[in-house]
This record gives sequence, C-alpha cells and structure tokens, in this order.
Amino acid sequence: MNNREPVSNHLNKNNNNGNSDATQNTNANTRSPQQEKKETYDFLFSDGTPDNDYKKLNKEEMIKKIKDKIKELREKEDELHKKFKNGYIPLNLNGKENIKNSFFHPNININNFKPYGSQMPFSNATEKDGKGKEAINANTRSCHLNETTTNKTNGNTQEEDKKVKFNTEGREILEDDDIGWYGKGILKVDKGIKYFFQISNIILGALFFISVIFYFAGVHFDAFNYEAPSIRKYRNKNLHNMEFKGFSLLMTPDRTSEAYQILNQTITELSNEYHTELFEPHLTLYAPIDLPLEDLKKKLNSLSMIEPFELSMNKVITGHKYYQCVLGTITLNSDLEYVYQRTMELLGLPQNHYFPHISLIYGSFITYEKRHIMNEILNEKGYNNLLPLKFTISQIEIWKTEGETKTWKCHDTIPFSMDNGDDDNEEDY
Repeated sequence: MNNREPVSNHLNKNNNNGNSDATQNTNANTRSPQQEKKETYDFLFSDGTPDNDYKKLNKEEMIKKIKDKIKELREKEDELHKKFKNGYIPLNLNGKENIKNSFFHPNININNFKPYGSQMPFSNATEKDGKGKEAINANTRSCHLNETTTNKTNGNTQEEDKKVKFNTEGREILEDDDIGWYGKGILKVDKGIKYFFQISNIILGALFFISVIFYFAGVHFDAFNYEAPSIRKYRNKNLHNMEFKGFSLLMTPDRTSEAYQILNQTITELSNEYHTELFEPHLTLYAPIDLPLEDLKKKLNSLSMIEPFELSMNKVITGHKYYQCVLGTITLNSDLEYVYQRTMELLGLPQNHYFPHISLIYGSFITYEKRHIMNEILNEKGYNNLLPLKFTISQIEIWKTEGETKTWKCHDTIPFSMDNGDDDNEEDY
C-alpha cells in the first residue's frame, strides 16, 4: 500500500467556507475509501503511473496543485540553503542517496521524521476527519518501521556520518576538536609561512618593477653610493656676472681695533674653508659711482668735518645676493643715517632704502649651505657671545671695485676730524 496520506474534502472546503465544522465532519464520514482515493492528488508528484481509479483533474485544478507543490519545494530548498554557505549541500559518501531522496521528496525525512500529514497542504482538513487521523497514525507507524530498518541495515554508518564530514570533492573535513592543540599549532605555522611567502613575493615583485624602471630611465644603483660633493659644487659661478664699474664708497672699522681683527679672521677662515673670494671687512656706503676720482673727492671732501662715530653689529643672517651671502647687520643709528643722506645730497643721487651690513663671505650657495655657514659663524666662531660687536668708523675710503676682489684697491680716503675750523675750505667745495 502506498504511504501517502489520503487527503479528503479539500474541494468541499474551498467551495463551502461558510459551512460548520459538524457538517464537514458528516460529509467526510459519508465518503467511501474509493472516493478518497480518487480525490488524492499526490500521484501528480510521484514517478509512477496513476491507476484508472484516480480522478481526472481539470486544467485549473492541476495548475493550482502544481503551483502549490512548487512553492512548497522552493520553501524547503530555501531552508536547506540557509543552513549551508554558498547555496550548496555537502553530501556524505555513505548517505548520499538518502539525502537526495529527502531533498527531492520532502515528505520523507530520514534524520528528523515528522508526521506525514503535517507536511501536506491540506492537513487542517484531515485533522478534523476521524478516518484521516487513523490514516496518519498508520502512516506514522509505517514510517517509524522504515526508519528503524534503515538504521539496522546501515549499522554504524549514520554515527560515522555525524562525526565525519566531507566537502564537495569527497575529501574529509576535520573539525577543530578533532585535530587537538598540536594540530592547531601546525595549522597556524603553516598559515604564517604561507602569508610570509605571499608578502615576500609582493615585495620582490615591487623591487623588480622599480629596478626595471630605473634601468630604462638611465638611473643605476651606483647613484645610491652618494658621497658628499665638494662645497664648490654648491656654488653657481654663472650667477656672479655682476661686476662693479667705477668707484665704491666703503667704511672700514679701525684696523687696530679688536673688532676689525675678529671680522678679518672670520672672513679669511671662511674664504679658505669654502674656497671663496677674499676681501677686507668693510661697510658699503654707496656703490658704484661712475665719476673720475678727482671729481668724486672734491664733492665728498666736506664729509671730513664729520666726527668719528660708533657702530655695532647686532646679528648674523643670510642674504640673497652674491655679495650678501652671509652677513652681519649693522644698526642704522643717527650718525650713520646722516652720513648716508649727506653723501646722497653731495652726489645728487636719490635716497633709496639703505641696508647697512658687513659681509662675512661671498658666494652663490644654496639655502641649506648658507644656513650651515651662519650656524658655524654663530656657534663655532663664537659670535653668539661676541654680538653685539661694536667698532668705530673714522674715515670713508674710495675703492676701485672692478673685476675680482683681489684686484680691488683703495685710491683715496676721507678721514673724519674733530676740527671745526677752516670754514672757507668747506665753502669752496
């Protein structure tokens, strides 16, 4: 006998929703077993050929039953897919056919049996039917018997299937509890080695890619063996194209003073160390002047009536010109400002922004080297303790400043004096 549950009165339920429960039970009891068999539609979903006793369905009923069954199968399939990742079911080698059968025939659940009628779409109608309950109990007993016989025939295969898992390729899958702490350690070491080789391959590939770029770009690895070049390489000699033509008015500290000796020694040491031009410490009043020496001396002779005055160097800074590479700034006091203004008036020149300073080194160095030289002057030369450096100006010197500094020459001087007499000579000039 077939193990399918007879489904009764499903058509009467759909057509007579307003009838009472007692009427439905009476109609169900009056039906014959042959009529119940004819109204069972499970043959639509079985592999066998139906007998002649089955009732033929019309097209609408058949489509409805098929749709309901498809919906039920999809719900079962979705539940199974939620239990496993990637939407597939790992099958054991031993229980492969049983799991397949439970998948394609959801009414037969081997591992977790449920009553046959609870899985049918018309279980509510059969539960109210007394004969339906007896049929359910009979089917339940038969399914239990089938389950026990399969367990006996399989022996211990089900217990082994619970313990052992296989992947889709049929290989055994081990759980963490099966391998122990020693196996876990080996797996971690193996994973670490794998990651190490992966990272090493990435680094080696990147280095190879960079080396190929350097090779085709003309950059060789010998370029990384960099040695600090000579300080001369930091100077751009082409920047020193400006040469003074004519005369320059310079003011030199008293050559017998201590300040002059300090400044002269600093300039000489820096010139020897950095291979730059050597010059005498001086304060430029104005340059260049394109006048004959005699005319220039006559115009500036009246400056000899100025008294000697004192100046001070307050700090060391870096400049942006060849002749102002690293310099010491001079405080523009009233005496120096008067000398500058008076000189501009006598020469008939406009008064521009005057920046009094004493250069300590000439050259076209990069900013980094300029700062290095400045720090050397302040720290190694001891200017942090010497500043402010005071000195006295007692004369104006007229220098011929054409060409290199070694060719510069002083042609005349205008000494300052405290003699206020000889007013007639001042009027002549």
